[in-house]
Amino acid sequence: MDLSIFKINKISNRKAYKDKEGSVYLECKHCGITPIQNFGNDKRGFMGKRSECTPCRRRTKVDRDRIGTKTNLTIKGKVMEVTYYKMSQARRYAYKDNKGEIYLACTSCKEVKHIDCFYKDSKRGFLDRQSKCKICIDIKNNEWDISNEEYLKEKNKEWRELNRERIFEQRKEYRENNKRKIFLSKKRYREENKEKIYLKKKVYREENKEKEKERIKNWHKENPLKQRYYSQRRLARYKSLPDTLTEEQLEGILNIYEHKCCLTGVTEYTLDHVIPLNIGHGGTTFENILPLSRILNGSKQDKNIFEWAKSVYELYGFTLEHFYEVMTEVARRNNMTFSEYRDYIYWCFENKINLIEDN
Repeated sequence: MDLSIFKINKISNRKAYKDKEGSVYLECKHCGITPIQNFGNDKRGFMGKRSECTPCRRRTKVDRDRIGTKTNLTIKGKVMEVTYYKMSQARRYAYKDNKGEIYLACTSCKEVKHIDCFYKDSKRGFLDRQSKCKICIDIKNNEWDISNEEYLKEKNKEWRELNRERIFEQRKEYRENNKRKIFLSKKRYREENKEKIYLKKKVYREENKEKEKERIKNWHKENPLKQRYYSQRRLARYKSLPDTLTEEQLEGILNIYEHKCCLTGVTEYTLDHVIPLNIGHGGTTFENILPLSRILNGSKQDKNIFEWAKSVYELYGFTLEHFYEVMTEVARRNNMTFSEYRDYIYWCFENKINLIEDN
């Protein structure tokens, strides 16, 4: 049929046509181009006619009669009984299951999906949702992004340059409001990608040896407590002993002794294993760590702490009474009395284990 456009609705872009004989045709929003006499009158409509032809309006009425009735649909591979809930002007249905959950059919893939599988469209969408599901829209957008990759790179670069401060503030605000979420996300990523992270860091260290040495040196200076903490845990692992001491537990121990040597009170201290790792018992644990000055730690080494204290207390200026108070505190951490803990220390020295050889 040879038709020519002779009028266009400026608002809806709906068209009116004429054939060679002068007969007029209009676009029906459902079935396409149809003779004008097939449309009902509407004073506000384009050309004084409705937007859908009479046959389509009759079918729409039949379709609307389904509202409230039940039907079976396949959703996520399962057959479900649902109720016709609502119908759009384009005769698109919404369904409800017996739990009140709403489902829509995607106009692209034709699958019936939960309403949450559709992006929101509060201006024009049926039930404030877009007609295509998220997957179909994402696929289409991805195809467009791939075919316009260079254009997008350039546009995004321009936008970032013009909105540097805005981007910085948004990211800062997000980090402040989502600290827990970011922490858990990073933790999950590290756990799932241990091998990948290790190899990446290994390659970087090999390519930047001098830079890494300087970084580690500076980190040790700025974080002496953490350096001691990690060093002691590493020693325990090397000896195949427990290394369960957490940073929070260590901070708790140091707070008891005000971040000073537990026997002399000097501010410069190291972390000492009450039961030395060489004995094969203890480990780097909450129950086995004390802050000792470097001089005392060097003197004690792998000796029995009770025997050592008796022999040096006068030399290093602390009293046995104070030493016994410290040991009582350590005993409490081990859920023992002072006597029980002292007997346990002597037992450990009488039953030494070379864990490396045994393993």
